[in-house]
Amino acid sequence: MVIGNGMIANSFLRSKTINDVIIFASGVPNSNEVRENEYEREFNLIKKTQTEHTNKKLIYFSSTSLETGKKSKYISFKLMIEKYIKSNFSDFLILRLPNIVGNTENKFQLLPFIKNSLITKNHIRVKQSCFRYLIDVDDLPLITASLIENKIQNKIINVSFDNKIEVIEIVNFFTSKYKIINPTIKFYKDDYIEKEPNNQFFLNFIKNDIHQYNHRSIDILSKYFKN
Repeated sequence: MVIGNGMIANSFLRSKTINDVIIFASGVPNSNEVRENEYEREFNLIKKTQTEHTNKKLIYFSSTSLETGKKSKYISFKLMIEKYIKSNFSDFLILRLPNIVGNTENKFQLLPFIKNSLITKNHIRVKQSCFRYLIDVDDLPLITASLIENKIQNKIINVSFDNKIEVIEIVNFFTSKYKIINPTIKFYKDDYIEKEPNNQFFLNFIKNDIHQYNHRSIDILSKYFKN
């Protein structure tokens, strides 16, 4: 059963590889969200899911940003949801994800935001020495199925490949791909240094099957952003 109608939910609906579990893919879509009703909606849906599907395994998607040391309403809420799941579900997997890449124009997603800023405004602000990890949304059903088949349960996992890419490289990719002439790129810096997510469990888990996944950042970008 898939709960949600966004990019992650659709990837599981297309794959049809997982049965008899709850794929909860109906979270707050904007990590900068401040409206309380958006968080209430997700929490109420989690509680409803727990009540109606007590004996089924829950797959919940969280964020690797919870380990970066940042503080925000979104991060506090995700931590609260993770705690609730651990206390109220007897069988679960919490998969913390990096930046998800797929066919979406969701303006709250990092890559559509960068692309649209360059195309429509011809300028963007970029933090110096800022890196991101990417994951192909089509790989999520495969990864999830593999975890379930190997009886991994009641665990929080940072699902992140070793594919760190500097944000300015993403900007340069879009500039070249869409032939953007002389964009204005303003660099800024601050004193905040993000912590790296601990993804060693995941890397060890998939090391023998890494060839199955679209794990290189440039390949992920090239798959979804074409001329």
